[in-house]
Amino acid sequence: MDKIPARLEARIEYYYPIFKQIINEEWGQLDEVASGNVNLTELTKIILAQAIAESSLDAEAVGHVIPEQGRAIGIMQLMPTTFQFIAETIEPKCENIWNIEDNIRAGVAYDRWLYVRLRKVMPNLLWQELMKWVFAEYNWRLGLWEKFGKVEQTLPMNELPDETYEYICRIEDYYYMLQDMKLE
Repeated sequence: MDKIPARLEARIEYYYPIFKQIINEEWGQLDEVASGNVNLTELTKIILAQAIAESSLDAEAVGHVIPEQGRAIGIMQLMPTTFQFIAETIEPKCENIWNIEDNIRAGVAYDRWLYVRLRKVMPNLLWQELMKWVFAEYNWRLGLWEKFGKVEQTLPMNELPDETYEYICRIEDYYYMLQDMKLE
């Protein structure tokens, strides 16, 4: 994709400040963020890119049905069971999967939770590389590092399911496109 379509660009400009605020609230207390090792502006862009890959920032997006789990919902395309897990375990301030800010907050908090969890087992990775693992686990399943991380400190892209590999590539493409936009 060479140019961001006008409709998506308008959504990006609308949602960027919301993502920035929520990411600051959910990630701001991490030592890596406080020390400046993780740049909040870049983190916002990469998580915004994830949301674009998930739903094209469509708050009413509903994914395909997964038996016994239902449909992925909203901007962050969260499964109802995942949203419930986030609300009960990670405890961000979110109650309604259909509420735009709750959906974004739950997805952002889940990314942070995955990041912290993965940082413990892969402490030497740069944050940008660790985010690829976060996105792979978000898309594929928890425990991905257990299969690959003990052997390698880089994500074995050739061993991921095609859908997950393509998902990470889409996030990277959108992230690089966001670099050209004047967001703030």
